[in-house]
Parts: sequence; structure tokens; C-alpha cells
Amino acid sequence: MTVCRLDSPIVEQGILLRELNHRINSGLASAINLFSAAAVRVEGPEAKRALSDVVELLHGHADVQQALAMPKGKVLIDTATYIRMMGCAMRRSLLDRMNIRLVLATESLPLQSERCRWLGLIVHGLVTNAAKHACLSPGHCMDVS
Repeated sequence: MTVCRLDSPIVEQGILLRELNHRINSGLASAINLFSAAAVRVEGPEAKRALSDVVELLHGHADVQQALAMPKGKVLIDTATYIRMMGCAMRRSLLDRMNIRLVLATESLPLQSERCRWLGLIVHGLVTNAAKHACLSPGHCMDVS
């Protein structure tokens, strides 16, 4: 039986990661609330649409943050479901605005939660970098302004 002490580096890293995720989620929720309130108060359809777009963008980033957070528990996670959820969140937060279509071909593979999280981080990094480099060439991405 392995016993983790509360002052062990692994436990401390887990606590710090959860605290960081909590702070990021709180910051995103606060920004969503501020922009939502501004969208209600502002006059003019263009300003309302612009603020609503910002709210939708922030919701997408919150979805990605939630997907990247460490899955809870010791149960096995179905990677196909996890990666599809992340892909949907990435489309909402980034890819749709860049006019990039994401197609995922996945197969069911049960993984421990920590390994699933690492896979999510890798997929997120690959897709984000691919989108960034695709838009460096003129004419490949729509103007999102």
C-alpha cells in the first residue's frame, strides 16, 4: 500500500494544480459576468453583438479549461469521449472563429485520469499550434475582426 504524505511533492503539486484551475475558472466566470452585464446595459445592436461574441468566446475558453482540468477519481476515462468533448470546446473557443473545421477520428481507449489529462494537454497543444500556423499564411483564415 502506498501512502502519500500531505507534504509530499506529488500531493503539493495536485493541490497547486487544483488551486490554479480554481483561480482560472473563477477569473473566467467573473469576466463572463462582467461582459454579460455590459451586453445588457449597452445601447446599439453592434455593441451588443460584439459583447455577446466576447461572452461566447469566454464560455468557449471556460469549456476548454474545464476539459483540461484533471478528471476526478480513480476510474478509467474513455479517451474517445474525453477528446470529443475537448474538440467541441476548442471549436467553440478558437477554431470556429478562425474558420477552421476540426474532424476527430477516435476509438475507445480507457485510460487512468492522469494519463487522460496528459493526452488532453497534448491534443490541445497540437490543435492550437496547427491552427496558429495555418493562419500565418495569408488567405488561409477568415478575418475574425
